[in-house]
Parts: sequence; C-alpha cells; structure tokens
Amino acid sequence: MPIRVLFWNVGDQLWSIGNMVQEIKRVDADLVALVEAESYLSTEQEFWKNTFPGYRFQTGKNGFMLLSRLPTTASEYGNFGRMGRYLKINLKADVSQSGASSISEAFVVYLVDINSDILRSRKEALQKLAEEVAQEKENPVLIVGDFNTPGDSVHFNPLRKLCRNSFEQAGEGYNATWPLPLPVLDLDAIWVNSLFQVRSSENRWTWYSDHRPVVADLLLQTTPASGKPAD
Repeated sequence: MPIRVLFWNVGDQLWSIGNMVQEIKRVDADLVALVEAESYLSTEQEFWKNTFPGYRFQTGKNGFMLLSRLPTTASEYGNFGRMGRYLKINLKADVSQSGASSISEAFVVYLVDINSDILRSRKEALQKLAEEVAQEKENPVLIVGDFNTPGDSVHFNPLRKLCRNSFEQAGEGYNATWPLPLPVLDLDAIWVNSLFQVRSSENRWTWYSDHRPVVADLLLQTTPASGKPAD
C-alpha cells in the first residue's frame, strides 16, 4: 500500500495556523512530520484531534510534531551534539502481497532538525545520522527533515551509501526549498533506504512558511527496491 509522507519546517510563521492546516489537508498525507512547531505545541490537543480525525497526534520536545494514520509502536529522542536533534519513531504499515492478504510491516522513521549555525560544520551530525541508520540493518528506514545542508554537499556521502534522496530519485521541477519567496538551497528532504520504492516526489509552493513543504509517495517493500546505493 502506498504511503504519502509530508515534511515541513513551519518555524517562520508567515500566515495563520489555518493556512498551515489547509495545506496539510490538501496534501492528504498518511504521515505528517513538522519541525520548529513550538508555537503550536501550546494549542489544545482537542484542536488537532478534531481538525485531523483519523490521525494519531504526537508532540514532543524540540518543536517536533507528528500526525500519523499509521500505528506508532515506539519513539525516542536523540541529538547530534550541539548541531541538532532527531526523533526516532517505529511505525507499522500494510504491505500488499500478490495473491495473498496484506501483511503488517514495521519501519523506522527519523525526524531530523539540524541546526543552522554557520560557524559549525554539519559533517559530524550527518555522520552520526548515517551511523544511526546503519544500525537498523535490514529494517526499512525513512528519514525526513531540515538538514540545513544543500543536497549536493559531500557531508551527505556517508548517508548516500545507505539511502537515497527521494527528490533526486523521482522528483520533478525546482528542488530548492529555502528561503521563500525565492528559494535557492535544497535544505529540506525525504530520504529512504532500499526497502522503499519512491513513486513520486514534490516540493510544494506555499506562502505559509519560509520553507517549502516536501512530499513523497512511497511503497514499502519486503525486498530491496531498484536504485539501491552501492556498498
């Protein structure tokens, strides 16, 4: 069964919360992951439950917010020293089997927010992320986040050995995500390992935040997808 994923840095609020809600509803994703959402964490949970029926709503420290139609089995926080933080979530989704009933498959999501400190390199943070992903071994892995690092940076090399950028795999159009209204850097992205097939990827245009929302349609597989990074 395809899984639609939306990632969005909503920290620089240019319009009201209603604009953000309408954009999320338009995308109609199964998994919505937001960072820098501190200004919304004080909003009563009843608002989110009533606005997004059918979703599980989860908030946490560091401005992370998650809306998921998929069951969450576990979550934990980690950090990249002084260069950022992540939320690791375990989810389950149905996997369609040809000639058989669907089965439930577990996968891991890393929600990442790397700092924009211009005086510090992102090298160590991205190296630590790659080390975390490597520990998952045979598990399907999905990484969504604001990396504050252009996608062509050499600092992504350790991660590229394990995963691929969804927009590079199946995206069309202009890939820069920040800053609106004239984005020049692709700082926000969705990455997957070889147990996900990327069916489509889109960086959407909106005037709500200074970051563009990033969307990908993925297919969870039990065997590696084509385009697996080389060892």
